[in-house]
Amino acid sequence: MDAAPLPARLWDLADALHAGRPVATQQETRLSDVDLGYAVQDRVWTLSGETLAGYKIGLTNHAAQDAMGCAGPIFGRLARSRIVLSPATISIPSGHIRIVEPEIIFEVGCDIDGRFGPIDADSVFSAMRLIRSGIELCDTRFDPQLEVNAAEIVADNGCADRLILGLPLDVRTVSDLSDIAVQLRIGDRPVIEGNSSRVLGNPIQAVLSLVWHLLSRGEALAAGSLVASGSCAGMVEVPLNIGIEADFGNNAIVAAKLVPAAQGEEMI
Repeated sequence: MDAAPLPARLWDLADALHAGRPVATQQETRLSDVDLGYAVQDRVWTLSGETLAGYKIGLTNHAAQDAMGCAGPIFGRLARSRIVLSPATISIPSGHIRIVEPEIIFEVGCDIDGRFGPIDADSVFSAMRLIRSGIELCDTRFDPQLEVNAAEIVADNGCADRLILGLPLDVRTVSDLSDIAVQLRIGDRPVIEGNSSRVLGNPIQAVLSLVWHLLSRGEALAAGSLVASGSCAGMVEVPLNIGIEADFGNNAIVAAKLVPAAQGEEMI
């Protein structure tokens, strides 16, 4: 179900985002309405022909929401072809912004559609098959010099690129999720400290917000979906050819390295 009809003036924007060209929007194609952002995202997703693996959640702390003028999180789609297992070596083309975010990843065990009881943090948690460590790799299809707003980030699929799946977390209750320390290590740089509490106090609240978003569109969070719940340590730019590791404790580790794509190599 589309968020809203896509005005003809935005078709070219959707086509450019789909093509992966750096988009420097003109005044007539600037977006200020988040619903139109989702309409563009819907169009780009349809053009992509990708298989849906799940969703990513952005703006999952109040400071980020305030900075972008949003009342809550925003959402993007995860493509099956963009999911990789840790340890991963990922070819990166020139112009890629190389932003990583350590995140708690949820794997949904059964449809969450509200048909069999109330939807709350406990019921959503109970519907999970597995909770694991992860790193989201972000990129943008807009010109990196353009100062985009929340609606444009939504149109850009929340800057989703790759999702790297790491080892499972030892999580047994909802409250266990509220205070998971995370260390992001990038080569020999100082360790970046994070915590799951940065994600709306508890990442299950981010997943709950996704459930309500999907229900508002006449959709459900389907069994088998992956959900990247939001960054535990902000947005971190990383260099090429340097090891990246996010450690969520108790051996729940996810690792990756970004390498330059060979000349003429497609980013797949």
